[in-house]
Amino acid sequence: MHGMNEHALAGQQKRLLAQVAAAVEERAAGEERVGRRQAEQDAAILREHQERRDALAAEFQQAVTRLRAEYQKSREAVIYAYESDSYTVVQDAERVETLAVAERNGSLERAKSAWQEARRRAVERYAATKDRPQHERQRWQRRATALREESGAVRSEAERLISRRGCRMPQAPPSD
Repeated sequence: MHGMNEHALAGQQKRLLAQVAAAVEERAAGEERVGRRQAEQDAAILREHQERRDALAAEFQQAVTRLRAEYQKSREAVIYAYESDSYTVVQDAERVETLAVAERNGSLERAKSAWQEARRRAVERYAATKDRPQHERQRWQRRATALREESGAVRSEAERLISRRGCRMPQAPPSD
């Protein structure tokens, strides 16, 4: 009976060992699945971050290009208006001089007033428009700064999510 008990006990030990081995294999497979899911989630977060970063960079470059074009166009318009007004002032001055020679008595004063008025209008037009391109540039610079800050916030959020998962943020974006 003692031999039979040992035999039954040995069989039971083998079954238990087989169950423990199966449980260990199942746990290892589960850890591997969890590791793969975690790696996939990390890769998705990195891809999303890179896509957002690329989109923000492209948007920033478009804004800079658009700003430069608008600034150049506004600058040229102001310079053209100033030169046109200056030419008008020169023409008015010539006209005033001609009138002064022709009409020495009171017409000289009227011609002088007309020249001063034309000059005043030209200076007012120039003064009213000379700062417009600079203000537009400043407005676009503020927009570009806001886009940089938004990009930084997206990166910080990605770093926070990745570090919360116990992973390190890569120093450089993944290359394709």
